[in-house]
Amino acid sequence: MNSWFSPLLYLSASSSEGDLRRHIEFLKAENEMLRRRVPKQRIFLDKGERERLMKLGKAIGPGVLKLIKIVHPRTHQRLYQWQRDVKPAKRMGRTKTVESVRQLVIRIARETGWGYGRIVGELRKLRIHCVGRTTVRTILKEEGVNPSPKRGKGTWDEFVKIHADTLWQVDFFSKKVVTKTGLKQAFVLAFLHV
Repeated sequence: MNSWFSPLLYLSASSSEGDLRRHIEFLKAENEMLRRRVPKQRIFLDKGERERLMKLGKAIGPGVLKLIKIVHPRTHQRLYQWQRDVKPAKRMGRTKTVESVRQLVIRIARETGWGYGRIVGELRKLRIHCVGRTTVRTILKEEGVNPSPKRGKGTWDEFVKIHADTLWQVDFFSKKVVTKTGLKQAFVLAFLHV
């Protein structure tokens, strides 16, 4: 019974292998045609799709590198490596500003009315170098404090009225003057209280 059963089994296995090979060639050709019509050069896979590719690729073995078309074969190898060396994700971005520095920025802004540039300068005098202009501005905006300095009234006339007691006008000029000894250069410095 073994003598006639083995060739029959081999014949059925080889025909199904040929069918599978033709199916794979058809699917590869179809995949290439679809990829040519996709407007994006790069396709981004979500986590579920990546895991599915990894699971199916493991079943195929090293031959998957000849079949894979959706990502570069090297990318597929990196996915395997990433799956083996799963480490906790590294936090990206800057560290948060210390709460005490944050409170100091808000206190300086509220008590003095200074803008964020001057506040940064004052923090540097206190040897606090971990805070930049953008960070101070963001902190002030989050707290509802205007990050620009408080300025006086907008018109020149109002400025003059506010500072009239301390405002002086100064002028300097020279003039040739006739004296008993002849023409001399006279220098005049004039102060006028507004």
